[in-house]
Amino acid sequence: IEAMIREYRANAGRVAHLETRIRVLEQELRLALSHMIEDEIMPGRGLDGMPHGTDISRQVEEIACRYADGFVPDDIRDMQAQLTRLRADRAACAARVSYVDAWLKALNDKQRWIIIHQMIDGESWREIMRRFKCQFGEAISKNTGKRIRDRAVDAIMETIKTIEIGRGPDLGRIWDGFGVEV
Repeated sequence: IEAMIREYRANAGRVAHLETRIRVLEQELRLALSHMIEDEIMPGRGLDGMPHGTDISRQVEEIACRYADGFVPDDIRDMQAQLTRLRADRAACAARVSYVDAWLKALNDKQRWIIIHQMIDGESWREIMRRFKCQFGEAISKNTGKRIRDRAVDAIMETIKTIEIGRGPDLGRIWDGFGVEV
């Protein structure tokens, strides 16, 4: 749980990066698909586009049959595989971000503020004590801040356990994918 919280910003950034990379690759793939047959019929293959009789040439026929049978060139297949991997990576990162977002919603204002500033942003306790007073109008010690953080983590764990009990054993498999013990 704590690792997922600490990695929140990195995962959120990775999701944004992956979404951009996926959009770019999808555009490249659309372009490659639109030129797939044209790239096959290149002058170097003896197909210059000039009529050489009234029948369809054997080479054009072979190309048309291959594509009709579902042939996909290696470069396009590689792009499709890369796109599948990127989408899976984005989905995993987005799930981690969504879980942390949901956990933060379950906390009270002070707990959420401490978790964000200490665990996610990595601020020092000295900075947290100073900013907490400005935010909430009350001074806290480092130990009080740690107690608030620990109670917040306990509240998150309790939320997860409550959901797991309500949903049955399959949820355990979901958490295994994140390396989370409940």
